[in-house]
Amino acid sequence: MKKQDVDFNKLSHLAKLEVEQEKEVELNGQIEDILGYVGKLSELDIDTNVSSYINDEVNVLAEDSHKDISDKHRKELIEAFTDKKGEALQVPGVFNNV
Repeated sequence: MKKQDVDFNKLSHLAKLEVEQEKEVELNGQIEDILGYVGKLSELDIDTNVSSYINDEVNVLAEDSHKDISDKHRKELIEAFTDKKGEALQVPGVFNNV
């Protein structure tokens, strides 16, 4: 596919991507290389038999378990945290938009 055949706005809309204007300019310059790479991937000889990954097991989960620790280890763990309020330990957030 040639660069002039690609409408980046349409492509990003179909892929449900929100791309900032400055990044869009950068990607628009690279789109031919990106599509060429994807085309190369289609040349790979891979096993497309998905039934080899399917089995009868459903929701295989380990049972929850609880292990008691000594008060000494518990105190050492609490003391090791730099950000805490009493025994409540604060860890860095993992979600940006919450």
